[in-house]
Amino acid sequence: MRREVQEKNAQALAEKDMFLEKMNSTPNLLMKAWYYRNAFAAFEKILYAPTVSTIPIDSDVITLPNGLLITREGSMYRKGNILIGASWLKLGRVTLMEQTVTPEYLSKLNP
Repeated sequence: MRREVQEKNAQALAEKDMFLEKMNSTPNLLMKAWYYRNAFAAFEKILYAPTVSTIPIDSDVITLPNGLLITREGSMYRKGNILIGASWLKLGRVTLMEQTVTPEYLSKLNP
């Protein structure tokens, strides 16, 4: 997940730089405005991307069924196009139990 965000940010940064270079090299005012708009759109991709520090390292992630991901630290994510600009959503924290969950144990929890 982290690698994907880093690659998208690098691609958007290169795109922004390309449009700014084109904007500075053209004498046409309409084209300058067009290139500036495209550069800003590329910048927004970076601006609304999740910060890399909040994304777990790929080697620390275990994939579960139905697009769920869990990290070694216990954070659970759902993968997929959930929010604009995000391909994952943090659902919460998971605590693993050493005890085996049996019907008898569940009946003690819900009498």
